[in-house]
Amino acid sequence: MTTKAGRVALRSHSSRAVGRLQQVLAEHWSEAYRPEHHAWKDTSVPRLATLLRTVAIAALGGSLLALTPSAPAAPPGEAARLVPGPAVGDCHQLTYRQGFAESDSRPPVDCADVHNTLTVAVVTVAEDTTWSDADAVWGKVGARCYRALDAALGRTARARERSAYSVIYFIPTPQERADGARWVRCDASLWGRGTLRTLPHTSPLLEQPITDRVDRCLTGKPFNVIVCAQKHVFRATGAARMRFTSFPSQRKVQAFAERKCPSRVSSPSWRYTYPMTTEWKAGRRYLVCYTKTRA
Repeated sequence: MTTKAGRVALRSHSSRAVGRLQQVLAEHWSEAYRPEHHAWKDTSVPRLATLLRTVAIAALGGSLLALTPSAPAAPPGEAARLVPGPAVGDCHQLTYRQGFAESDSRPPVDCADVHNTLTVAVVTVAEDTTWSDADAVWGKVGARCYRALDAALGRTARARERSAYSVIYFIPTPQERADGARWVRCDASLWGRGTLRTLPHTSPLLEQPITDRVDRCLTGKPFNVIVCAQKHVFRATGAARMRFTSFPSQRKVQAFAERKCPSRVSSPSWRYTYPMTTEWKAGRRYLVCYTKTRA
């Protein structure tokens, strides 16, 4: 997980697969905490640390396989034939571990059947892309992925930010890259406690009214995002649009939250999340306030 200076940061180089997912989720769930009577920034415990420790060993195994030597590249004219690639609108049924993988070559499933990810964008990147650099890859595709996710979710920006939907991405396997593949697949997903939640069969994807099966809540420390249908400690109860002309400093965001969240929460202890740089580039502007629902 990497963030700009002053924000919660966790970087792990033990697994590119873990690092890739850390980068995506760090973009969406940077937060500060206000306990009763006084305010302070909680930057000591990354929200995903416990979750990532649980799956790091499993994800590392797949990552090591991806480091094996690849076959010689195919002639340029054969790339399209050899690497058809994913398509927008594909549905997938993945295990929790598979959701952490760097690549996913499994064929899509029928969208009428049970599925837990939906491909919302397939972004072509430059030939000189450094695939081993998760930050660089996400920097190239992240804003487009978020815009595609928002288009698939539909409804209003405020409603989308109150949901637990996020985006995960996959890159081609070493063999596919050797054959000329230059795409990044971006999938809509709902992260639960130790699982990828089943997606509803609705279009647009975000149901109306929003129910607990997609509403955004937080666990206790390390404050992972989950759907409210699962046991949680904080619930999203309000959102305020940030009207800064450029990406704000954490101090500005903190001051904004201090002004806006008290009227949007019903507990003396509360939390907030706000869009990070890639989301900001995609046009996301809402700070979300969370009421504490469980001691």
